[in-house]
Amino acid sequence: MFVDAGSLYDVIVEAGDKVAFAAGGLSGLHVVQLLAGGRGWEGTFVDLMRIPRWSETLSTAGATTKSAERSRLHGLGEPVFLLRSSADAFVAVGPNPDASAGPKFFVPSGTDYFISADQGDKVAYTSPGAFSGVHIAACYGGGLGARGGVVDCVYRALWSETLTSAGTTVNSLKEAPRRDAFGDGIFRVFPTIDGFITVVQAADPTNTARMPVTALETYDVFASQGDRLAWQPA
Repeated sequence: MFVDAGSLYDVIVEAGDKVAFAAGGLSGLHVVQLLAGGRGWEGTFVDLMRIPRWSETLSTAGATTKSAERSRLHGLGEPVFLLRSSADAFVAVGPNPDASAGPKFFVPSGTDYFISADQGDKVAYTSPGAFSGVHIAACYGGGLGARGGVVDCVYRALWSETLTSAGTTVNSLKEAPRRDAFGDGIFRVFPTIDGFITVVQAADPTNTARMPVTALETYDVFASQGDRLAWQPA
């Protein structure tokens, strides 16, 4: 896994484990598959990332050759991808991910980005090019993983849209793909222009309350099934 100079990292280990380090820069998208949540050997919940199962660096647009794996041990949580990109990127997660035409997240350069996954999922990425407006990804976050541990990051995107002018998403939040596992609906919003967003609620479409958003910041906004998101540049 890629680590920054001057930063602290907590990684769960087992007796006899060691740490190896190699200096170097990053060009492209570095993908690490970890396990998160679950229970420790003593039965307590563990809110840390476990030892990476594999890692791969994509130096050009494309998909990982490896896919997410679950632990064969009951308590060791859910597969999670830790992403680190040397440049802004669109990233898709799924069994056949398409970062160009499929549901995707906007991953800013130089940030650690966590996405929960299912066994067999891969990661694909491509350069976003220049866009002006707001990128919205609909997803679910939190909740209990299939192994009973809390997973504190978003699940792979259900759909995504980019609004280049004031308007409302065509898509609305759909039902969670795994209702037994994942918690609240989320719109993950990344604007390139200062503006305002409104959750257009299916239950109360007359509610036009809005919140300001700042360019080049990532926002997570809770949503319910049937909700859409509207954006207005400042």
